[in-house]
Amino acid sequence: MTVARFAPALVLLCAATALGQDRFVRHYHERVALFERENRALSRDDHVVLVGDSLTEGWKHSRRVERYLPTLAPRVLNRGISADRVGAPRGVLSRMGPSIFDTRPAVVVLLVGVNQIHRDGSGIPGASRHYEEIVRQVRARLPRVRLICVTTPPARDRYEGFTTAIRTYNRLVAEIAARHGAELLDLHRLFRDSSGRLRQELSQDGLHFNSEGYRIYGAALERHLASPAQPATPPPPPPPPP
Repeated sequence: MTVARFAPALVLLCAATALGQDRFVRHYHERVALFERENRALSRDDHVVLVGDSLTEGWKHSRRVERYLPTLAPRVLNRGISADRVGAPRGVLSRMGPSIFDTRPAVVVLLVGVNQIHRDGSGIPGASRHYEEIVRQVRARLPRVRLICVTTPPARDRYEGFTTAIRTYNRLVAEIAARHGAELLDLHRLFRDSSGRLRQELSQDGLHFNSEGYRIYGAALERHLASPAQPATPPPPPPPPP
């Protein structure tokens, strides 16, 4: 009786979830097709390629690239896809050609992971393994390209449950960058408040950046690229438990 009573609501929930997933799958393939069209029209070979999920795709709104990456804007390619992951079944690892290798890059900026690590951190092993494979492939195929690994900023409000997982994942990202001679841009440090949460003025929902967030990110990236490449160093070990 109870199952029968709730069955219609369960069916609706499953249908809504499937529709949401279909929307993300469709968006993924539409973005990859766009990347392929853009790559065929490229006329220069010094691009700054921003690779990642919604935190990267968000650069395309409100002329943020022109406003907050003013010296880099003519060279910037946005290869972000909302809701994307690091690896399979979709993810950056599944689109390396159109997102990186076919873009004729001089710089690759990689910020991805929060959609795969899960609140409890259970997705971190897979995400970090896929992340390292991305870095390994880029270093092997594009050894002269500056590869910048960007740490995931903290979260707050309804996303605050990701806090510990993000810190753990970022430590692995820093280790991967150091292991493969990539550079590290520590966005987490710039975006956290005194309590370790995402600074409230940088986001409306506790995870995604607003324009002020992109302003700070852009300034940090421009400063980083204005300096000579400096490979990451391994992070210090975490303090022992009390």
